[in-house]
Amino acid sequence: MMVKPTIEELTEEFTKKGLGHEDALAFQDHHEARGWRLSTGPMKSWRAAVSTWARNAHAGTFTTGTFPSVAPVPVHKASLM
Repeated sequence: MMVKPTIEELTEEFTKKGLGHEDALAFQDHHEARGWRLSTGPMKSWRAAVSTWARNAHAGTFTTGTFPSVAPVPVHKASLM
């Protein structure tokens, strides 16, 4: 079973990949929210996941630290009463 990395370990690994502390925090938050699971099952290597995250960030596949914007849902006063 994989041992979850500390934020210090993540920041060090992200720095090696040319990314920063904010990227490490985004990675940690993302994977913490998902229970350190991937679509194929439990994460086996967080270092390999960091490499994939960094490759996607450098390729522009996604922007780390940001999330897609969602249009607000209109709320009608009558529905709140």
